Amino acid sequence: MSSDFIIFYTINPHNKWEHSAMKKKTMTKTTLLILSLLFTVWGCQTPQKTVEKESPPFRTIFEETIGVAAPPQLNKVQKKWLVALPAIIMSLNESDPHTLEVEPPSPVASEKWKKVLSKYWGINNRDDLLETLSRMEYSGHNDTFNFLRNRLMEYGFTTVDDLLTHETLSLKNQKYYSFLRAHSAEFEEINLIAWDLGRMTSLIRWGYQIGYISEPEAWNMLVYFGKKIQRHYDSWEDYGKAYSLGRVFWASGFGKENDYRDKTNKVLTKLLDKGGLWSDLKWKQSLPAPALKIFSEEEISTLEDEARTVDQMLNVSARKYKTVYFTLGHHYLRKMDLHKSHAYYTKGLRLDAKDWETQIRMAKIESLLGKGLQASSRLDHLLKNSNDSELLETARKIKTMLPASVEPSTPDNYGKVLLIHPYDYIPDTVLSALMARISQEFRIRVEVGNQRLKLNQKNFRSQEEVLNRMFSQVVEKFRENRKEDYHQVLRMMGLNDSAQLTQKDEYEFVKYLYHQSEAGRAAWPELIGGTAPQYNAQVLLTDLMHTYSEELEKDGVLGVLGITVKDIYAQDYNFLYGWSIPEGAVMSIHRFYTNSTPLTQIIKRTVNQGFSSTGFILGIPRCTVADCARAYPHNLKEHDEKEDMLCHECRNALSQKYGKE
Repeated sequence: MSSDFIIFYTINPHNKWEHSAMKKKTMTKTTLLILSLLFTVWGCQTPQKTVEKESPPFRTIFEETIGVAAPPQLNKVQKKWLVALPAIIMSLNESDPHTLEVEPPSPVASEKWKKVLSKYWGINNRDDLLETLSRMEYSGHNDTFNFLRNRLMEYGFTTVDDLLTHETLSLKNQKYYSFLRAHSAEFEEINLIAWDLGRMTSLIRWGYQIGYISEPEAWNMLVYFGKKIQRHYDSWEDYGKAYSLGRVFWASGFGKENDYRDKTNKVLTKLLDKGGLWSDLKWKQSLPAPALKIFSEEEISTLEDEARTVDQMLNVSARKYKTVYFTLGHHYLRKMDLHKSHAYYTKGLRLDAKDWETQIRMAKIESLLGKGLQASSRLDHLLKNSNDSELLETARKIKTMLPASVEPSTPDNYGKVLLIHPYDYIPDTVLSALMARISQEFRIRVEVGNQRLKLNQKNFRSQEEVLNRMFSQVVEKFRENRKEDYHQVLRMMGLNDSAQLTQKDEYEFVKYLYHQSEAGRAAWPELIGGTAPQYNAQVLLTDLMHTYSEELEKDGVLGVLGITVKDIYAQDYNFLYGWSIPEGAVMSIHRFYTNSTPLTQIIKRTVNQGFSSTGFILGIPRCTVADCARAYPHNLKEHDEKEDMLCHECRNALSQKYGKE
């Protein structure tokens, strides 16, 4: 068993600020073991699987191309362009780059390509193929490449040995990193999306060859991914270069980069030279929209039931089911029911405001509904934040037909007050900035409450409980996604692979994985010693509302916001930035700082979370604007990408709220 099936994700435990006689505690960086190709078990606001069992199935727009009986309307040139997308790998495999079939159909050919997909991709049937395509659309080598390139820049092109003192990487990622370091100039201004999406077009053609997908499905899928490829590249040269470098990057993981570079470049040159396949095809090929599945009334009813289930979820659970909303939005847009389409798109964008294609659709719908100012403001944010050239061009065209956007002003409401309750010491600079910015943006008074209330330890998760929970989740995900490796590890540890593991077994299991590398062994003591205990946010909020109940009855008091430096959780969530109900909220800044975090960044993170919590206290829903302070962040990176101010949607909602009072 190779140690490459393990990757590590670095998180930071948090130092506590010094105050009075309190001794400043300094904790060093610790690492959390995460499974390859899985989302981070502990490093994001994610509920345990027990919550997800009752959740609706995950849907993607790609899946709407599956099961379509009629192909999109394509002419010969468009078909030739689409089947040419995987021409590099097809040429290297001596396959036909001109037709949808990889080679003339025959039982021998079918068996041959079935073996190829099984051996190199683990694809043994239709379901495996569709699952692989769905997964690769959102995760591939480009993600690994971007992560390692960012590490390269962040740590000043340090050697891999030096990097391992800061980060923990799998052996394969160490090879990738060393390769990027040696060839940084070549990869400086490029992405590897071509490599990921290009391989997907290969899988589609191979899948059609052996009968895993139908011809209408194959053309639909090729159109779907072909349009995505067109958005990222301006020419066959750009696409081919990115594909070639992606293949070389991948080969560096097993030491064959030079061999693969030579072979790939020879094919690329031949394709681009005069008379080559790509030289005869115009890149800017107009492609129709893929023929999406038309849902029956029964299927729509089922989808709407699923949407109602998602409506009841918190954002941290609901985000992975955003496409339930988007699918319904598409359906009602095709039926020209603009109000329903707008409503479902709004719900989806509240969970993922960076879905720029849907933002374009929303702007078009709003213009048709007479909401030109909203559409114009929406497009302003898209033009500022998206780097998709095709969408930017579309947005500019729509903007010319709309009135200029006007940033709405929030009416003064300084007769109202929001109370702030610090549970523990919050530095004056941070607390003062939070209060001043809430007052400025929400146009209300903000005051520190005068009640005495400490953190309630009811349902407190001790450090041991937090670690045991983490170990259980890691083992569960490993068992689900790496069954063979899971049983092999158990055998190596001398454990019964058919018995239920005890907490001690799970501890030893994770410890065993950590100790497969020197870096893991070094990180293990820090993980055990640096993990923080957690307080139950529901308990804290109940106490807060009870303690301030008399103040909340007073005229002009909007609510109370508690703030702590301790880590918090609720229900089955691993951690939370905040927990809110009307008139009350609790927020934590525990994950907003480390020893090296600049004060300005700590303040911005705190202010953005304070805006989000204050909005919920006032009954203002999340907005659909990606860079608004109140847009839903899935992780700290998304938190940092937001601006520390309210968007036009939130200001409009506040104006309506204040107007009703």
